This record gives sequence, structure tokens and C-alpha cells, in this order.
Amino acid sequence: VGRFSRFTLLHHPALMLLLVIPGIWPAPALFLLNFLKAVMIPAGSMAGLEDVFIWGAIVQAPFCLCTGFLFTVLSTLPGTGNPSASYAWESGGSIVACLAVNFIFLGWFDLFTGALLLSVLWFLTVSVSMGLRRGWIRPGVVLAFAAVYLLTIFRAGLAEQSENLLFPDQKVVSDRVTPYGRISVTRSGDQFNFYENGLLLFSSGNTISSEEAVHPAMVQRPDPLKVLMSSGGFSGALNEVMKYNPDQVDYLELNPELIRGAAQFTSQIKSENIRTIRADARRFLIHSPEQYDVVIVNLPSPATLQ
Repeated sequence: VGRFSRFTLLHHPALMLLLVIPGIWPAPALFLLNFLKAVMIPAGSMAGLEDVFIWGAIVQAPFCLCTGFLFTVLSTLPGTGNPSASYAWESGGSIVACLAVNFIFLGWFDLFTGALLLSVLWFLTVSVSMGLRRGWIRPGVVLAFAAVYLLTIFRAGLAEQSENLLFPDQKVVSDRVTPYGRISVTRSGDQFNFYENGLLLFSSGNTISSEEAVHPAMVQRPDPLKVLMSSGGFSGALNEVMKYNPDQVDYLELNPELIRGAAQFTSQIKSENIRTIRADARRFLIHSPEQYDVVIVNLPSPATLQ
């Protein structure tokens, strides 16, 4: 569409509107995704591939179509040179953006903060580009609009409303996107609940669940000296293991954010006999020379699985 419209749109007032849309869309898109998940996906389950493709395409369509259209139109502006050079710069920018998102945004910011920062970067880029070409009146209008928009988003509390949709009657105390999944920690009274991509991993203070995960395996080996546990230990399961006085407990957890969250929100027994290892359980078992008396692998409860 951009290819056939570029000759009539370059000086059209609608071009400014199209330049503003990509800066507006990220935060509302995140809220819409969470709203659709809360409405369309049963609580405690993950979205299937069909839902991911359909709803992901619908929510991202305004941003993707607008930016793709703008790229085709703006690459033909006088002074941009060979269009192939524009494609080269665009590809290089995509690589830089990929690295920035994976190694900076996902590690330092939550989703909504990252989205708003991307909006700020977009509005600044558009304003500077317009100012260098057409003077600084229109860029001033864009920046004023951006300031009002971002203030409105903050005051509307989209992040908090989104969290309330996904975790009703719970208070979200931590929400981090990691390379291994989105880790959310909620609080209900004195209990902390740990979720990964919307699935409940474990809850603090759930003594019965911890006992069921540990004791059936531990009682089958008299005097277990070396124990390996994979995941689920921070729910209180490690405390149950230590009741057997083992000499060594190796605890495997792949996601470091879970280790940090558990240290912050749960009270775990501290013992020199417990060694926390950040590793994939399957890879660890294949390459480790250790031999264990008992191996316990904890999975989400059947109620959370599909």
C-alpha cells in the first residue's frame, strides 16, 4: 500500500498522524493483550498456538502496518538516496533493536515501562527528523502531544489495571520478563504466589503440598545422604528435605529471577548443606558426575496443566 501511496502522501497532513500512531500503540497493545488473555483464556492455563497467532496478529496489526507503510513512503523522500541504502539501515537498526530489547529492556524494565520508553524514543526520533527537515514548529506539537499522552498513560494506571485482570483479588508485588518466561509474584494475605507465563508454579506456606512432593520419595531410601531437587524447592519443599538431615542437597533452578524472588518473598531454611545451582535439570543430570540417593523433580500441579 505504501508503494502506491507515496506520491500523494508525502506532503499530506495525514503523514503526521501516521508518524504518531507507532508511538501511541505499545502500551495500549500490552493492556489489550492482557485483557484478551483474561477474557479468552481460562485462568491457570497458557494460550495455545492458535490464540497466539490470531490475537497477536490483531493486536500488533496497527503498529506493524503503520510502520511498514511509513518505511516504504519515507524511503522515497528527496535526499534519502538509493532506496536500497534505506533497507540496509533498516536491517541494521533491527539488529540493534533486537540486542537492546533482549539484553537491556527485558533485564532492566517491566513490560509497561519498556513500552513507554520505546514510545519516548519514537517521539524523540520523529521530532528531531521533522525539525531538521521542516523547522521546529511541528516537532514542538508532537512533543507536546507525547508529553500529554505519556502523562495520561501514567495516571490511567494501565499496568496496575492489567495486573488486576490477570490476577484478580491478588496484589502483584513483582512482574519481570526474563529469557525463560514472565515471572509474576502476587500476594494474597500472608501468602506469596509465583507464576510463570500465567501458570502457578508454587505458593509460600503451602505445607501440605510440600510434604506431598517430598516425603513419598524420601521415605523409600533409609538415611539419604545426597539429594537432588529440581524446581519447586522454594515453596517449602527444601525445608521438608532437611528434616532427614542429609549431608548434601543440590537444588536446581534454571531461572535466576525465581531464585531472587524466592530470597526476597519467602523464608527459606539456611544451611551449608544446601547448594543452589542455576542449571537446566536434564543437562545437569547428563553431565554431572554426582550420584544421588534421592532425586525429586517438582512440576506445576495437575490443575494448572493442559
